[in-house]
Order: sequence, then structure tokens, then C-alpha cells
Amino acid sequence: MNREEKKAAKRAEIIKKSLKLFEKQGYEATTTAEIAAACNIAKKTLFQYFPTKSDIVFENEGELLAELLTLPADWPAIKAHLARFDGDSGNPLPSLILNTPELTLRLLQMWRTYETQIAEHFGSDLVAEVLAARVVLALRLCFENRRAMKDVIEVV
Repeated sequence: MNREEKKAAKRAEIIKKSLKLFEKQGYEATTTAEIAAACNIAKKTLFQYFPTKSDIVFENEGELLAELLTLPADWPAIKAHLARFDGDSGNPLPSLILNTPELTLRLLQMWRTYETQIAEHFGSDLVAEVLAARVVLALRLCFENRRAMKDVIEVV
């Protein structure tokens, strides 16, 4: 295993063990020292992977935005791309995020960033703003209500 593969494996381990600790103890009650100990690393090393505890939860927050910015400013094309997401009722992240004020705030900031950047990317006019709002509304409804995206996009 090369260096990059080792780093990726350690990053995945940190995420997995952190989420287990958050689920067991609660996000706010879990310390970064506990996370580092569970992963057999120094706290300083943990911060090299994730500058904040919330960065662990939101480790891939920019990936979907990057994907969306590659699509044409066309609702049917965006809808087809979004349709691959489901509500994943077994995923503990929505409950963790929605029941933790710090994480809920970060989620709301993330949605705002998505809406702003999508609108700017698609032209910053009224049509682009409506398209961006529609995308974010679909994502929010899917996430917050744990519904399949295919059901949500039919009504937004």
C-alpha cells in the first residue's frame, strides 16, 4: 500500500470510528481526543486530516456541488442526475445533523453555498436563481425527510 492509499484508509477509519462514537455518545459529548484515541493517532494528526470535528461529518460536502456544476442549466438534465440519490433510511447522518445545532447550522450554510454557486454558475439571472433554489429544495427534502429523490423531484 502506497502513502496515498494509507492516508485514504486512515481518513476512512477516522470517519467510520467518529460516526460510531457520535452515534453512541452524541456529537457534542464526543471529544477530538476520544476520536484520536479510537483511531490510534495523536490529536494533532487528527487535525491534519480534519481541521474541525464538523469536517468529519461534512467530509464530502463539496462533491455533489462539483458534480452539479458540470451539468447544463437544464432542469431535466439536473433531475436525471439527482434521481440517483435515495433517502437512505438506514443512514444515521441525517438524524445526527438535524439533532445537533452546530451541525444543523453548518448544513444550512452548505445549502446556501450550493444555491449561491449554482445560481452564479448558471448565469445569476432569475431563471438561474429559480433553478438553483429548485435543486437545493429537492436535496433538502430528500435529506431532511429521508425520501427517495425520485419521489421528491417529481413535486419540486
